[in-house]
This record gives sequence, C-alpha cells and structure tokens, in this order.
Amino acid sequence: MAPKKKKAGPRGRRRTAGRRKRSRAGLAVFVVLLALAVAVVTAVLLFRQPPIKPLNAQVLQTFGGEGTGPGKLESPRGIACDRQGDVYVADLGNSRIDKFSPEGKFLLSIGKKSDNTQAGETARPGHFKEPSGVAVDSQGDVYVADTWNGRIEKFDPKGKFLKDFGGANYDFYSPRDVAVDAQGDIYVADTGNSRVQIFSPQGQRLKILGSRGRGEGQFMEVYGMALDAGGDLFVADPGNGRIHKYSPLPKAELLKECNVAGWQRGAPFWPHLTVDSMGHVYATDNTNRQIWVFDNNLKYLGTFGGGLMGRDFFASPLGAAMAPGDQLVVSDMGKNMILKFAPVVFPAAK
Repeated sequence: MAPKKKKAGPRGRRRTAGRRKRSRAGLAVFVVLLALAVAVVTAVLLFRQPPIKPLNAQVLQTFGGEGTGPGKLESPRGIACDRQGDVYVADLGNSRIDKFSPEGKFLLSIGKKSDNTQAGETARPGHFKEPSGVAVDSQGDVYVADTWNGRIEKFDPKGKFLKDFGGANYDFYSPRDVAVDAQGDIYVADTGNSRVQIFSPQGQRLKILGSRGRGEGQFMEVYGMALDAGGDLFVADPGNGRIHKYSPLPKAELLKECNVAGWQRGAPFWPHLTVDSMGHVYATDNTNRQIWVFDNNLKYLGTFGGGLMGRDFFASPLGAAMAPGDQLVVSDMGKNMILKFAPVVFPAAK
C-alpha cells in the first residue's frame, strides 16, 4: 500500500498561503511597472518633436492697451491688415472692430454690442456678439466673424454695413474666423461644426472642407485661417495639434498636414495663422507664448517668444496678420496690446 500523504499542518498552510500572496503581489507590481513603461514609451513616441530653433525677432511698435475708450482693447482676437497697412482688430470684449493706422493711431470703430436676441430672432445689422475674426478684401471691404450671432457681416472701408449671411441656410455654429481670397470668395471657420465653408462673393456655397475627427483631413474645431499669394489655404486645427494646407479653388484639395510642437504639448486657445510674401506660415501659440514659423510646404523653420533667446514678448498671443513689407502684427489677448514686428530674418539653409 502506498503511504498516505501527510497533511500540512497549520504552520505549513500559512507558509504556502504566504508564498501565494507574495507571488500575487509580485505579479501585480510587475503589471504596474510594465504599464508605466508602456505609457512612457507611448508618450515619448507620441510627443517626440525636433529641437526648437530659436528665431531672432524685433518689436517695432506697440499700441492699444486695456480699456473701453477709443483705441483701447478688451480681449482682442483676430486681426487683419489692408493694402495700406491699416490694422483691423476684432475687439471681442468691446464688441467692435477697431481700425488703426500703420503707425498705430486709432482711426474708427465698426459695429456695436448686439442685443440679447432670443432663439430664432435675427440680430440687428452692424451689431456683434463676440466678434472673433476679421478680414479685408482687395477693395478694402471688411468681413467680420460674428461668432454668437452665427453669421458673417460685411462693411465698407468706412464702416458702413453692407450685408450679412448666416442663419439656417448656412448652418454656422460659432464661426471664429473669416478669410477672403483674391477673387472675393469667402472662407468661414465654422468652428463648432469642425469644418471650413467656402462661399462665392454673392454668398453661394462652393465647398465644405473637413469634418469632426482625428483622421486625415478632419478637424477638432477650426480656428484661424490664412491664404497665400497663390490661393493655397492654411487652416489651424489645434484640437489635433496641426495645420492643414489645401490647394486653391475650385479643387481645394488637401495637400499637406503638419504638427505644431507647441500645440502638441497643450492645445492653444483660438490660434491664428498668417502668411508672408515668401509663403512662410506663422502660427500663434498662446499656451507657450510663442510664434511658430513654417515654410510654404509646412516644414518647420523656427520659433520666437516664450523666453527663447532671452525674449518674452507676449502674455497671450492670439491674432496674427501680415502688414506690407512682411511686418508681422500680433494681438496679445493677455496684454490687450497690438505688437508689430520687423521682418523675421531666417538663418541661411545649410
């Protein structure tokens, strides 16, 4: 007969249970460490960016300042420049567009604060509810993204209301920016719908670009836009941390996308774009208090502000426009100021 197995006593059972507990604890620690390692590697791969290339920038002048009086600003957003160099500022807090001379002298205001319209009511012409974007066409007419009235308003160079378009036929949801090309076609950053709508000068819809999402050609809300001299369109997509480039109308095809390193580290608040005469693209980044610059094919060229080269120009840069002579103009929402820069000099290509 085979000998009976001797049952483990209380002390043996305790030793066995202890080994099992230690084994489970060790396995749990291993799983936690493995998860941390995977998270670290994923973060490095996801957010790995090339080194920042500091650019030398020089401020030529500032104007504005906090307040409600003529020439004063409250939370300025988008800006635009006309052919003469006059600067138009979407003065959101004061519910108006302020126009300044190239030297920064206040010239006039356009519009006034909108009444508290109820659902289904139409806001009065020339009234704004948080104007966020502004553009000027080749004739000097001014276009305003009237965000919470869900429309685009058009004015003549002296500020006289001409027309608007919005409502159910256009289906805008909080449009934040507007741009106009050389043919007078109108581009609307339909922010809440995560798309760009393009219209003829008469207001006929020509094209819709994008949809909400993270795939190619999709947006996580659309903000600033800019057009280059050839009609290529650049669109800020901060929710995805990138800029999109489209070919000119009538095709308006997606050509390129590129990540903006500063936007990848933390989505900025309402970033804007502008393009100089050489096709360089400038992107504001209020989170890092910087301007990021790319060539026309969206290759990264450099960055200024945010303490780089010992210079911290901004509190919260937001709007951007290009004045004649490639002088960059930036609205600083934090300082309630407009800054004008000398043309940026780029290092020679190696």
